[in-house]
Amino acid sequence: MKEVTVSVIIPVYNTMVNLFQRCIKSIEEQPYKFVEVLVIDDGSKEDVSDCYFQICQNYSNIKFIRQQNLGVSCARNVGIRESSGDYIVFVDSDDVISSFFITNGIKIIERYNEPDIILGKIKYVDYILESSGYYIYKKVLGHKELNIEKENIDKLKLLMLGEHQKNIDFEITGSPCARFYKRDIALQIKFPEKITHWEDQIYNRLFLNLAESAVLTDEVWYFYYQNEVSAMHDMFNEKFIARSKPFWNIWKQLNELENRTTKIEYEKKSIDYFYAAIHINILHRNCKWKEKKEMIDELIREPIFYDIIHTLTISDFGTLKEKVRFQLMKEKRYWMIYCFVKIKSIFKERKDEIRR
Repeated sequence: MKEVTVSVIIPVYNTMVNLFQRCIKSIEEQPYKFVEVLVIDDGSKEDVSDCYFQICQNYSNIKFIRQQNLGVSCARNVGIRESSGDYIVFVDSDDVISSFFITNGIKIIERYNEPDIILGKIKYVDYILESSGYYIYKKVLGHKELNIEKENIDKLKLLMLGEHQKNIDFEITGSPCARFYKRDIALQIKFPEKITHWEDQIYNRLFLNLAESAVLTDEVWYFYYQNEVSAMHDMFNEKFIARSKPFWNIWKQLNELENRTTKIEYEKKSIDYFYAAIHINILHRNCKWKEKKEMIDELIREPIFYDIIHTLTISDFGTLKEKVRFQLMKEKRYWMIYCFVKIKSIFKERKDEIRR
């Protein structure tokens, strides 16, 4: 029987060298040996890039590729194109994978006759661990698995949105990490290169549109380190709405391709983007209410939101919170929308203070 090969794709852009080295170490310590690693340096500073190159030179299975700064989506697309494995795994350059990630993933591939995608769990770590904390990702957690056939792929897509699905007792996110993607399918699609965030949400939807089988496992396969140099920390600022528009446009186009039931769920999810835009881009603006009101009015006329309030009805929503948020949008109660977001923001800030 032919050994299953795995291509690990790591985009890197000015990540601290010690964090990149930690990432590489967690991959090279995998006992499974039929693994190639593709490091795509997306235009890092020359001296930093040289350090990455020297680290990679210590391993015979790493291919180091330099390109100008074109973004993480382009870097991942280059990695997919240059890969040769049967399956593709994405790892961010400042994170680590568990010591049993690839080995146990291969076992699932063999046990379930090469599923199109396998989804493991991600553990979020809100501080940086030194090498003394390495034991955290060496501990085996979980052993439950679930096979998803073609007729239930739509449920998997909705689960990825955070929507609870009957008979699927798993939590997954829209991240491309902690997963095995079958390369034959990955080559048919691309990460969108003209959007600055949530590109992984788009990619997963495109992939699942082509997938016919999936396996979920509750093992923690991936440790995502939330630190000050993570890419997402610089992404949400006063330009959030302008940067979000390309994503909203693609998201809306994909919604139109869904069956009615799934489409409604995706459109309901889109309301989260409306309220997030107010929270991130409008709430803390140092300007008068009149200007903020005009911004909310302009936001609600965006095609993705305009269509929602004219096609959905309040009966499409289940919880009271969902109904209130939708009705406020539909009736253009801007002041109440603003207060709704502000109150939620205050509670979140207090909760974060208590946690710290």
